[in-house]
Amino acid sequence: MDNAFLTANRSIINILKEMKFIKDDKELKDLIKVVDIIYDFICKCTHSNRTFPVKRNFENSNHELKNYIQLIKKLTEKNIINYEKR
Repeated sequence: MDNAFLTANRSIINILKEMKFIKDDKELKDLIKVVDIIYDFICKCTHSNRTFPVKRNFENSNHELKNYIQLIKKLTEKNIINYEKR
């Protein structure tokens, strides 16, 4: 079962590894970790102002932003596909 899950989510794993959020493929199974990554990104985008400065600047701004967008897109696609099967 693990192999099928990891194979089906290879693109998400690759993005997370490129962004250095995970080192091992099986870390994707820790959904809290994945949710925290997305939540932190959303907070950076919505809560950053003079009162609440960004905790961490984007490294290679455009490239990192593109990775976050790709990650959210892939996670959303998986969610839609799984929802349609119900």
